Amino acid sequence: MVPNYGSSRSARAIRGARREERVIDLRSAAPEPARLGDFAQETYDRGFELGARWAASLAAPSEIGSLAEQVSGTWFVLTFRKGHSLIEFLSEEIWDCEPPSGRVRLHRDPMLEGTIAGALLAAQRQVAGRLER
Repeated sequence: MVPNYGSSRSARAIRGARREERVIDLRSAAPEPARLGDFAQETYDRGFELGARWAASLAAPSEIGSLAEQVSGTWFVLTFRKGHSLIEFLSEEIWDCEPPSGRVRLHRDPMLEGTIAGALLAAQRQVAGRLER
């Protein structure tokens, strides 16, 4: 029996099969969960190192306090005012550009989470070191 490709039913079946092939192709191109996890961890670690360096070298106590306040609850976006030293630091260290002119909003991702964790831990260690003296 020869299929009737002229019928709408057969055309829909062919389009459906092609759609399935595209979905399979997309799935095979996606990173495996373990590799994605490794990448996210590496990104977090890089951010942690950057945050610690920023806190130790440029951060004003008011900037650390403002950052700690912004992340004290559930957060998805952080907003920084013009001239914030973290934005200037990130512009030089990872963005390779002039600092933006105006407010900057950064969305939560592993790099930003690591940056915050590194900065807050470095600041906490600085304060603890001063208290011990």
